[in-house]
Amino acid sequence: LLTPAFHFDILKQYVSVYNQAAEQMIEKLSKYTGKDESFEMLQQASLCTMEVLLQCAFSGHSMSDQTKNEYMHATKKMVALLNEGYFNPVYFFVPSLYYWSPGGREFLRLCDFVHETADSIIKKRREELERDPEILSGKTRLDFIDILLMARDEDGRGLTDVEIRDEVDTFLFAGHDTTASTLSWTLYALAQHPHHQEKVREEVEQLLAGREDDTVQWEDLHKLPCLTMCLKEA
Repeated sequence: LLTPAFHFDILKQYVSVYNQAAEQMIEKLSKYTGKDESFEMLQQASLCTMEVLLQCAFSGHSMSDQTKNEYMHATKKMVALLNEGYFNPVYFFVPSLYYWSPGGREFLRLCDFVHETADSIIKKRREELERDPEILSGKTRLDFIDILLMARDEDGRGLTDVEIRDEVDTFLFAGHDTTASTLSWTLYALAQHPHHQEKVREEVEQLLAGREDDTVQWEDLHKLPCLTMCLKEA
């Protein structure tokens, strides 16, 4: 059911989203220019990849940076709390006891927040589709959220609300977190190897030379072999 959402060609229509999100991240990072201090790159990368995911997979759902930060904090805290439970021998053999502990209750509270975030995305898109059923007619390929809402089996049954929410939970968390980690590690690796960083910079500058703006187009991607190798190596 979900295979069409991951078709390679669907990425082409979102190049402008990637450029815009990258520009927003660079603007936020510019405040650290010239300052001899460290900062958390993963946080900035996560805001960027979360925005890309919302725009591309969830039909442009808007979310403030504060809500994104709260969501990211919640998911990271949930993972930490689960690990605490797994390594506690009491909770390992009697899992139900964990949810009576302070950590377990906090985990359930964070779960509710994460579920509410997913539910708000689903509710908004469902209302948009009910209000204007023709909204999908101009799309050559459906977004991830649209496929979930429109999917039907051979008997005409769609996914339940819980099934849709589970898919959104998984995609929203895993989708932004893995790409943010990759982006952060790539930037760290380039910072540790200035020679390769300079080669990547020269390659991009050569590509964009003579253009009116600094946006990278889909057909440009195969013209960046050095950057591609660095990303794959990282």
